[in-house]
Amino acid sequence: MNWQHERSMTPEQFQGALGRLFGPRPMAAAGRFMGTSARQVARWFHGKQIIPVTVVLLLNSMIHHDEKPVVPRRIPGSY
Repeated sequence: MNWQHERSMTPEQFQGALGRLFGPRPMAAAGRFMGTSARQVARWFHGKQIIPVTVVLLLNSMIHHDEKPVVPRRIPGSY
């Protein structure tokens, strides 16, 4: 199936995608990359909230195209 048809992820799939893209400690880096907090990423990671379709598509696209994220540095006063 084409990666663009996948519109949802289980927490386990999300965990695998983050590990593949961001390494062993992915939540803070993934949060900065996606413009959200590490706490929000943790909610998705642990299945406490549904992972948004936009996040699923972004991660699937990056994996499909073998793209590595460019994580911005932490900016004071932001996530």
